Amino acid sequence: GFNDGTIVRYNISQNDGGALVRVSGTVTNALVHNNTFYVKAGLANPREAAPPRIIFHKTWQGWSDGVAYVNNIIFNESRAAVYELGESRNNRFEGNLFFGVHPASEPADARKLTADPRFVRVRGATDRHSAAAAYALQPDSPAIGNGAILPRAAPHDYAGRTIVIRPDGVDRGALVFIPAP
Repeated sequence: GFNDGTIVRYNISQNDGGALVRVSGTVTNALVHNNTFYVKAGLANPREAAPPRIIFHKTWQGWSDGVAYVNNIIFNESRAAVYELGESRNNRFEGNLFFGVHPASEPADARKLTADPRFVRVRGATDRHSAAAAYALQPDSPAIGNGAILPRAAPHDYAGRTIVIRPDGVDRGALVFIPAP
């Protein structure tokens, strides 16, 4: 497959309707890590008569196999949003933070957190630069320093800051916490 080992990391999504993460076809051994997703209340799927999908796996000449979701923050305020994994196989969810509305389709994650991630200004992004300020972690965020350390980790976060490896792990989400001087 041409889609083996894909990595999607350090992105911010605010109110992206339809499907925030869409995996189509025979994707194998993909890693989706350290992303921040915000889903507003009342978000609609603009393309179809389906609910907004936070994660959506679909067939396209086959199903995905072995997609891992690690250290992501999903802040969901939509009662309509769902997770649809279809017939995909061997998906793994590890150390993600799920906050807000928890649909029945929310994936199992043995290391998940469900506390408020304590963003600086949730819902506050208007462009790429303001996203880095709005979705930064506050000093009391439960997402600081307890995410899984991954091989082949990126050297920088969404804002271009150096990833910090703390004693118990890395920060979850797309932005590392940088204390004020």
